[in-house]
Amino acid sequence: MYRRSGPDTLLAYVDAYTLLRDVRPGTIRQYRIAAELLERWAGGAVRLDELDESSVSAWLRDYAASGVQPETVRSKKVAVMALWRAAAEEI
Repeated sequence: MYRRSGPDTLLAYVDAYTLLRDVRPGTIRQYRIAAELLERWAGGAVRLDELDESSVSAWLRDYAASGVQPETVRSKKVAVMALWRAAAEEI
């Protein structure tokens, strides 16, 4: 589904994202944190072609239930969605 020449996991895609777009280091750091949180929740690397609305929603629900602030949940959602959209555009 996704290009074989590029990274195939969410966390690996963070580095490719930095090469393709002009983003601040702090933004990339937050994207990396969000990808790491999602992959930790999933129990391992999350392949880009495995991402779906159901799993991302479940992760966000569980993350919110862990007691973090709503703004934090929102920022992680924005980060994962930005990476997911960018990867999907490269198909």
